[in-house]
Amino acid sequence: RMECGLGIAVEDPVLAEASAVVSELYKAGMEVVMLSGDSQRTADAVAATVGVKDVRARLAPADKVQAIKALQQAGARVAMVGDGVNDAAALAQADVGMAIGAGSGVAVSTAPVVLSRLAHLLTASSLAKAALLRVRLSLLWAGLYNLLSLPLAAGVLAGPLGLVASPCACASLMSASSLLVVLSALSLSLFRPPLVARPAPPSASAPPPASASAAMDHDALAKAAAPQRSGAGAEDAGSGSGSAASFKS
Repeated sequence: RMECGLGIAVEDPVLAEASAVVSELYKAGMEVVMLSGDSQRTADAVAATVGVKDVRARLAPADKVQAIKALQQAGARVAMVGDGVNDAAALAQADVGMAIGAGSGVAVSTAPVVLSRLAHLLTASSLAKAALLRVRLSLLWAGLYNLLSLPLAAGVLAGPLGLVASPCACASLMSASSLLVVLSALSLSLFRPPLVARPAPPSASAPPPASASAAMDHDALAKAAAPQRSGAGAEDAGSGSGSAASFKS
């Protein structure tokens, strides 16, 4: 008697950009830890594909929370990225929880930050650093500005140096200080996301927009419905219809 068995394997594909994102995180000096509820063999295979060095598998939701607490107690500031129901508790425990927008509703509602793509993790990190740098520069500028301007406005420098600021000059200097701080904040509009997180340029072989296709179809129908007064007219109508068909395809 012969027996044969049928095996079914189900695989969740890894995001194409995951490897590049992990590589950029390592380059930025961050440590990446993979917390997975899958078996050790599956987790190791995924980690090898994306380049993660620290892998922890067979973790229940409570185990993920404990892992994050251990990292925090070691002095690390933890950002957790997840998309499943089992990640909700860990997202709440992390210093910054980031959910993938296409994930479960529980994860999205728990995390204060929602990413439409995994690569936007790099955008969020870079933008946060740029904003924090602007805040520090504004505080430094305001402190130095007032440190130099207050003695001038108070007349302290009138005796030794003969420098006296009029009320109009003091008001102008104060306005200039506020203006420079605002301009420093507005410079964030020049921020550009990392190359990995930028949207891919449209492909040359991409289908035409629906509006353009509809316009071509409309022209083709108009030519086909026009009275064919001569053989040349019939040939033009046929070529127009053919162009619209090939354009649409």
